[in-house]
Amino acid sequence: MKIASPPLSLAQKLEIQSRAAHGEHDPQIADAMHLSLWTVRKWRRKLRGGRSALSVVRGRPPRGALSTFPAMLRETLQQWRQTHPGWGPDTLLARLRQAPVWREQPLPHRSQIARFLKERGWTRRYQRHSPLPQPSVRSVQHPHEEWEIDAQAAQAVRHLGWVILLNVVDLYSRIKITCQAVVTSHRQGKATAADHQLALRRSFMRCGLPERLAVDHDSVYYDRSPSPFPTRLHLWLIALGVDLVFGRFRQATDQATVERTHQTMTQQGLCGEQFTHSGRLQPHLDATVDFVNTHLPCRTLGHQPPVVACPEALRVQRLYRPEYEAEWLQMQRVYAYLAQGHWFRRVSANGWICLGEQRYKVGKVWAKHQVEITFDPASQQLIVKAESGIEIQRLAPKGLTPEDLMGEAAQLMTL
Repeated sequence: MKIASPPLSLAQKLEIQSRAAHGEHDPQIADAMHLSLWTVRKWRRKLRGGRSALSVVRGRPPRGALSTFPAMLRETLQQWRQTHPGWGPDTLLARLRQAPVWREQPLPHRSQIARFLKERGWTRRYQRHSPLPQPSVRSVQHPHEEWEIDAQAAQAVRHLGWVILLNVVDLYSRIKITCQAVVTSHRQGKATAADHQLALRRSFMRCGLPERLAVDHDSVYYDRSPSPFPTRLHLWLIALGVDLVFGRFRQATDQATVERTHQTMTQQGLCGEQFTHSGRLQPHLDATVDFVNTHLPCRTLGHQPPVVACPEALRVQRLYRPEYEAEWLQMQRVYAYLAQGHWFRRVSANGWICLGEQRYKVGKVWAKHQVEITFDPASQQLIVKAESGIEIQRLAPKGLTPEDLMGEAAQLMTL
């Protein structure tokens, strides 16, 4: 019996079309996307005439999924699922294989059970990830070409409570640029976007603007939706001319330099120290940064302090002044970046979609439909398209003014 494959998502179909348009052959596409050659060939041919082919309604005959199997099997699956709502297709199939009455009987494929659950509204539809555009990874060749920033987990400090250290380090010279203290009320506290923005502004004032900033998938930089939209902090950096480079998921070694900096700054700046109030913590950390850079030998630099090993890192390459930030933000960079992306969203029952931290009304007529969103840099509008490629409407983007990207203006006064 031929085993049916799970249906392709809209993102997968569009990816097949895009790869074919860029000259990739069917075997290459199938290998890259982990699909069968037959599936790739089928959808490549269908999409030759445009995305209108996606609007054709397809599906199983009206009899429904598992109609060729005994009614008792369908009733068993239905009873199990109602009793155990957390059991998915894999669990149900495993239970069938274990049950003595079904052990020797022909059983459906996992995808058939999934369709059976879907027909009854017992599944949650998932969307394919659409990654954010980012610059190609390359080795650093000079100071301030790439920095790393990361927030250490909160640690207890006597008389102050819980403190998070936000560290910024230059990847080439190993110079510690900033160690920003964030005092939080509990152990699970996190540094906010405003905390990161303040730490970066202090770093820019000290050493100028870098070319790239390497980060992990902290929510202040990375939207955790299936098709992530760039965050406000991400767009702010782009407007300043700083590219953002994301490490791999759950790979702390991609930011090994700043991870080691956490240990250094904790040992040098916090261990054995006592602070009567929080106002003394940040000046002490600033002095510690200067000591580490100027006097503390670094093993990876031939046991020399970073400033001694790489004195050129003290020269500012790209000037930054907070009072001129609003004038220096170039929104055209933001528009050009957004033009590279596309995002998939499922319209809510009330006709809304969420993009980044903003909500947009598409209309109830498109409720529960999957839509694709792109950005037109010429009109500076978001374009919403149906699965068939038909343009539904254009939306004015929210939160894309220089004032929005700069965040709390009061922070600038502290600098």
